[in-house]
Amino acid sequence: MLPGRAEVMLGPLVRTLRTPVGPAAARMERHGEERMKNLYLLLAVVGAIVPWIFFADQIRAEGLDLGAFVRALFANGAAGGFSADLLISSLVFWIFMASARTPRIWIYVLLNLAIGLSCALPAYLYARARSQPAVGPHAAGPGNGGRNGGRIDDSA
Repeated sequence: MLPGRAEVMLGPLVRTLRTPVGPAAARMERHGEERMKNLYLLLAVVGAIVPWIFFADQIRAEGLDLGAFVRALFANGAAGGFSADLLISSLVFWIFMASARTPRIWIYVLLNLAIGLSCALPAYLYARARSQPAVGPHAAGPGNGGRNGGRIDDSA
């Protein structure tokens, strides 16, 4: 085997072995989780503003005519394809939240219906990230899947 080829084949293993462990890894993971949480919040805000720019144009042109709005959703093949995609994606999102027994699911369904999936999904991900237990050096415990809110589990 050529040295270059071995490095290519073992690349993922080498990267895994170089991954920090202990307190440094926990800090990096917390930092990454915090960045993702902030990104979800930013995307929820952007996802609320951008669709309403287009909705405002539609309302200015047609008024609050629900029939005209639905006709515009399916005005041509491209619009109909995007609309169908979003409707199906929204349904999948609702089913996922129901199966996960999401608390206050109605908030995300309302956001989805009033603004759109572009706001509801990142808002859900933000709330979910906020509710996740802290990850730290004491997060692992027997029988808890490695997550116990950073508390030491001495029940074993």
